[in-house]
Amino acid sequence: MSVRRNSNLILLLIVIAVIVALVNINNSFHLWIGQKEEHGFAEPEHDDNGNQSNLVIPSNFSDVAEKRRRRQLRRKIKRARRTGNHTLAVIIGNFRGGEQAWQSLSKNVLDPSSADLAILIPENDYNAKNSSLYRRAKYVWTYHDYDDWGEAVDLINGTWWRSLIDYNRPKDAPSIFGGVKGEPGSGAIIFMLRWFLQNHIRQEHLTEIYSHFMITRSDHFYQCQQNVSAIAVGTRRVWIPSGGHNGGLTDRHLVVGRHDVLNAIDVYPYYFANEWLYKRKY
Repeated sequence: MSVRRNSNLILLLIVIAVIVALVNINNSFHLWIGQKEEHGFAEPEHDDNGNQSNLVIPSNFSDVAEKRRRRQLRRKIKRARRTGNHTLAVIIGNFRGGEQAWQSLSKNVLDPSSADLAILIPENDYNAKNSSLYRRAKYVWTYHDYDDWGEAVDLINGTWWRSLIDYNRPKDAPSIFGGVKGEPGSGAIIFMLRWFLQNHIRQEHLTEIYSHFMITRSDHFYQCQQNVSAIAVGTRRVWIPSGGHNGGLTDRHLVVGRHDVLNAIDVYPYYFANEWLYKRKY
């Protein structure tokens, strides 16, 4: 009888141990599921045949990606600020002027200003790609060189703007849409390059890295040194050269601060958004 009771007791203990183990496994499973849900992982769905029908991805994947992007951006900004370069010089358009002009920019502006360089050029600009400035540039952006720049203007907000073209004006009259098929001049080209540049500045978060921006062309010759980083850009202040205004203000060269650079090159979007401007009679 003693042996039978001991056997029954051992069997009971084994059963209890198995039950406890199963309970622990179940609790652990639910804990794991809870952790997955807490961290935003969705369970895979299955079709009628039991096959997994979707990938297991975070349900808050966009939030995770955005946090990662912000961390990367913060690291990028910290690295950039450690270099001590707080000025960005930007050359826009086709490269002209030759090495003598380009070397004068490096020697008399970029070096004294401890400035980084960005260039915005056509995709097929081989003059630019063979230049010393191309090799020096920290940022290289390209754009399609349109036969009809109206196709580029369409990128801003559709085609409605085409109704603003005055087809009845004299053929030799200047046009804000120069470069659009049938329109004389280069107005659309000039303003669209600034729109492209505006987008690059935003995408690269350059206003968080640089305090000074110099926007210029490639065919200027700099006879004396200029420290752009020492210019008091302030707020709502744009520096341009004197002379060459041709009845307005020159847009060939400007220096502006981080708080105003996007506004300073925001031409077409502002023009299209303000009816009083495009209905004004000049």
